[in-house]
Amino acid sequence: MSAVRSRPTPQTQKSEHDLGRDRFFFNQNLVTRLLMWYVYILYSASSGKTYTGFSNDVQRRLTEHNVTESKGFTLRYRPWVLIRSEIYSTKTEAMEREKFLKSGRGREQVKKYISDFLHNGAVSAAAEKD
Repeated sequence: MSAVRSRPTPQTQKSEHDLGRDRFFFNQNLVTRLLMWYVYILYSASSGKTYTGFSNDVQRRLTEHNVTESKGFTLRYRPWVLIRSEIYSTKTEAMEREKFLKSGRGREQVKKYISDFLHNGAVSAAAEKD
């Protein structure tokens, strides 16, 4: 049995109405992205350290941790890789999750995330001290 292929639809020029709708969807996606909050976990393979934080722009924060920050914890253990990010609809939810991940039970979850990231089932002693 052969697959049926449809002929490509010829591209038509978009009307002003369509262009306006496209701009609306783009702006809506941008607004939605800016209103979302993220909890992220960074890992430094060179030191075995982890860093957990929250932000409304994970890519910007990763760049700051790796390039632009001039003082602080993350400066000492560069480079950092993003091993996990979670999305929350409010800043409060993100802050609560970050706080949990920095607790004793939360650190156990972070160790599991690192283990999954490294695919070897072991977390270095340096990461366990963190």
